[in-house]
Amino acid sequence: MVDIDQSVKVYYEQVELSEAQQQLLLAMRKDVVGSSGICKASLRKRASIFSVAAAASVMLVITLLVFRYSGELVISERVAQEIAMNHNKALAVEYQGDNYQVLSLDMDKLDFNLQAPQKIVDDVFTVTGARYCSIQGKIAAQVKLTDKKGRIYTLYQTRLSKEFDAIKNSSVQHADVRIRLWKESAILYGLAVENEQ
Repeated sequence: MVDIDQSVKVYYEQVELSEAQQQLLLAMRKDVVGSSGICKASLRKRASIFSVAAAASVMLVITLLVFRYSGELVISERVAQEIAMNHNKALAVEYQGDNYQVLSLDMDKLDFNLQAPQKIVDDVFTVTGARYCSIQGKIAAQVKLTDKKGRIYTLYQTRLSKEFDAIKNSSVQHADVRIRLWKESAILYGLAVENEQ
């Protein structure tokens, strides 16, 4: 009986590639494998995957930054809009007083003490009274101020909350009202005044 395995082995031991065939195979190997011995096709595949991953990472970072920035704009705009609306109502004060401490004692529903903000100079403004209001559903105080020219300002104060963390110190214009927003000592302040004509 003929041993097929042995016959195939003997046949292939006798067969040799020609010099031209050997050179062709070596040339093909150099195209596929670099000098380091790593397959170029594998490197190209890895580079392609890395490029896609890097592009996706950059897009994710950009998206997060845009989302955060737009979140800051959204809350700042909503607060400014609400302050402008309340300022334009020009409602009468509920509590008379010429200083923050007296008003704070009278307004016992507030979960913070009214404070004179450091950003505005006391001798420029005179406090005339206050009333309760809200800013984005949070209890707030609306303090009426007048300057030396008799212009009426409204100073809003509310306790800082996580929702207000994104608000940056800024000045914004809403309709005919100029609003300045800032934070001091765990209080969010908003100062509103109508533009001079």
